[in-house]
This record gives sequence, structure tokens and C-alpha cells, in this order.
Amino acid sequence: METGETYKSKFFINSDGISHLTSFLRNNDNRKMFILVDSNTKIFCLDYFISLFNIKAIILTISSGEGSKSIDCVTFLIDELINHNADKDSVLINLGGGVVSDLGAFVASIFNRGISYINIPTTLLAQVDASVGGKNGINFNGIKNKIGLINNPLFTIILTNFLKTLPEEEIISGYGEVFKYGLIFDSNLWFKISSCDISEAVDIEDVIYQSVIIKESIVKQDLYDNGLRKTLNFGHTIGHAIESSSEDGFQISHGLSIVSGMI
Repeated sequence: METGETYKSKFFINSDGISHLTSFLRNNDNRKMFILVDSNTKIFCLDYFISLFNIKAIILTISSGEGSKSIDCVTFLIDELINHNADKDSVLINLGGGVVSDLGAFVASIFNRGISYINIPTTLLAQVDASVGGKNGINFNGIKNKIGLINNPLFTIILTNFLKTLPEEEIISGYGEVFKYGLIFDSNLWFKISSCDISEAVDIEDVIYQSVIIKESIVKQDLYDNGLRKTLNFGHTIGHAIESSSEDGFQISHGLSIVSGMI
């Protein structure tokens, strides 16, 4: 890849996001749309998303959880795209958390040598981290994100209403990455979130916005992870080891694993 290439993706939050995606769909109604969901977002998010944008699309469904970030799941999704006559102009919309963002972006990047994709993150973790920056991939032989590449979405739409569908442990997991941003880059953000109980009322839109701005400011300077972007991996070396080694019956979330790694 060209090391001189710049980060060109954009993100939009709430009303700006609704307006931007509505305009995009109106101007691209001749393109075939696919929506990737997992078993959770299919139940809790899909109907709301379709009704909000009056979108007509083919739904692709995977099981929830890290197990779906696999070669087998990639093969399944490529078969589905072929069976539904996806072409170079098709668009894949990733509606879900980090697994959906990582897997869907990877599939979109390799199908027909690359088709366009849009990220619609539904978890706090995905909204502040996984859906932004262009990194994607799958796990291999128990090693997280061993196969993947960097390829940016057309844009990312962040709708905080989706956070209402989450259990508290998912919100806590997302805050693990927010803590990371505060520690590596913004002491004001760190003091803001570390001085209150996350169950208290906070301006979550502002927290997300600040987090994404921090990530984008770093990614724009080092798109392909050659130097500065490695600071975003704070806590991740040990954290990924903890996350990968946890047993199915006692899975430690990504956010808590990263917090453990940072400590």
C-alpha cells in the first residue's frame, strides 16, 4: 500500500449522521445494499435502523461473538454475496459491534477486490474504536486480528440510541477504550470520565466525539501503523492475550482485558 496515502473517512453523530446517510441512500438508490448483522443486532437494532432510513437491503446474519471472526464466516459471507448477485457497485452496511465492524469491513475489502462499505456501530466499544480508523480483520488459530488490512469505510454513522439496547457490561467494556484515549492523549477526558460513576448521567455524545477525534488525529498522522498509531495499542498486547485465553464459559470482555493490560 502507498505509505503516503491519507486518512479520508468521516464520521457523523446522531442528527448529522441521520441526515448524511439519508442523503447518501437517496443519491445511490440504484446500488444494491447489503446489511450485515449478528444475532443480537438483528433482534435489537435492525428494525429500528430499517424504519429510520426506509432502506431496502438484503440482510446477512452471523452469530454474535468473537467466534464469527473466522475464515469460515468469511467464506459464508462471500457465498451469500455471490448468491445474491453482489457486484462492484454494491454497498455493505455493517450494523453491529466490533466483530461486525471488523469482519464486515474485511469481507468488503476482499470481495471483488473491494466494494464500498459503511459502518453503523451499535456498541460503545465500536462507536469509540472499532468502527473508526480502517483496521479490519479476523482471528486465526486463536490469535486475534492475525489476518486483515487497513481500508476505510465510506463513512461511519454513530447513533447513540443504539446504546440503550446494551447491558451494563457492554457499556463498561466500551469505557475501557475511552480510558485509553484519556491516558494517552487527553488528561481532561481522563479526569472527566474517571471522576464519575459511569452509571451516572454523562454527555455520552461528547465522550464519543472526543474519543473519535483523538483516534482520527493519530490515524491521520500514521495511517498504516508505522509509528505514532502504535500508541493506540496501549494495553492491547497483554489485553489481547487475556481476552484470547479466557474460556468460553468465562469470557473476559475486550474493554476489561484492555484495562487489565494498561494496568
